[in-house]
Amino acid sequence: MKIHNLFYFLVIFASSQTLAQSSLPSVTQLQAWFKKPGPLPPWRYLATEKLHTLVANSDELGGNHLWYRPAGSTCVVSVPHQFFDKNTLPIGQAVFAQMCQLLVSNSHHRNHQDEHQESMDLSKRHNNLHHNAILAYQANFKDAKVFQLHGFSQSKRSTDKGKLADFIVSQGRRSTPKLQRLASCLTALSPHSFYYPEQISELGGTKNVLHQLPLIPHSFYHIEISAIMRQRLTKESQLMEQFILCLQSIR
Repeated sequence: MKIHNLFYFLVIFASSQTLAQSSLPSVTQLQAWFKKPGPLPPWRYLATEKLHTLVANSDELGGNHLWYRPAGSTCVVSVPHQFFDKNTLPIGQAVFAQMCQLLVSNSHHRNHQDEHQESMDLSKRHNNLHHNAILAYQANFKDAKVFQLHGFSQSKRSTDKGKLADFIVSQGRRSTPKLQRLASCLTALSPHSFYYPEQISELGGTKNVLHQLPLIPHSFYHIEISAIMRQRLTKESQLMEQFILCLQSIR
């Protein structure tokens, strides 16, 4: 009897997981949403003539927030750890306001778990609005760049260069000319700006699941920013302007 009850529980639990994931908006559905934004339950939809917002009121379906303004340039700002990597969301919002059409962020701390005890950490969670929205956006705009903003602690780096770094940018296992140009531009903000892996061997997020998504080749820019530089960017408007100009220079 106990074995039967356990089996029944597992079947119900698996069914609820499948139902929850199937309720998540698909890439195709989100492609249509970007062409004609509107309500998308369970997210709260807010709209003005220039801005469309989806706000997660709970961790249902993995949560996540989305901001879309049709008047911007075709690029995406991703902030996967706004609570853990402090100041990454204000930096992302500044880039979004001046540059990109789409901003996506987490809605819950990365140590939080949803109702199915699945991690809310976007670097580990495969199915969520954040990832599907990026894929849908790139399906509509083939030239769209994705700028993902992360934080790091200089004190936790093991090399001398890592302990001094303010910016570390990467695109995967090897750099590209555009990535090198971005790092060179960022040296105007800090001489301690490096591209991975040729200039520096240390990098966080090497197991980030977003790297496993079928994004357009060489379109994804992983940007790590030190705590000191993140704070400066939010307080020094000229520094923020230069940072945004660097992102614009590789488009």
